[in-house]
Amino acid sequence: MKFKIFTKKNPKLENKINIIVEYKEQDEEYNKLIKYIKRYTENTKIIVRKDYDEIIINKEDIIYYFSDKKNNYCKTKDETYRIRSKLYEIEKENSECLRISKSCIINTYKLQKFDMSISGKILAVMEDGSRLQVSRRKVCDIKDFLDERSI
Repeated sequence: MKFKIFTKKNPKLENKINIIVEYKEQDEEYNKLIKYIKRYTENTKIIVRKDYDEIIINKEDIIYYFSDKKNNYCKTKDETYRIRSKLYEIEKENSECLRISKSCIINTYKLQKFDMSISGKILAVMEDGSRLQVSRRKVCDIKDFLDERSI
C-alpha cells in the first residue's frame, strides 16, 4: 500500500487536528490505520484508586492489568492501583492490550519479550521485569499476535 501525507495549517481549528483518510476500499491496511489513529485520539488518562485516594494516571504508564480475588488492579512501573473496570471491558476498549490469562491483560507496548521454555510454558517479560505466565488457553492468541507483527 502506498500513501501520501499532506499537511495544511488552518488557524480556524483552535487546538484541533482534522484527519481525512481517502481510500479506494476498506481493506486490512485501512482498518489498521484507523485503529492506529483511534489509539491516539482515545482518552489517555484514567482514574485509579490507591488506599482511599483517587488518582489520575496516564494509560500509557500501565504495564498490565490483573485481578486478585474480587478486585481488579493495574500495575505501573512504581505502583499498583485498584481499578473499577472489569478485565473484559479493558480488553474490548484498548487495542494495545492482550489477554494472556483469565486474570491478566498486558499492555503490548510495555512487553519486552515472550520467554518460551522447553516444557511449553510461555512467560511474558514486561518492561519492569515482571514475568507473567501465559495460560495454555491463550497460546494460540499469543501466536496470532506474534504472526501479525513478524517480518
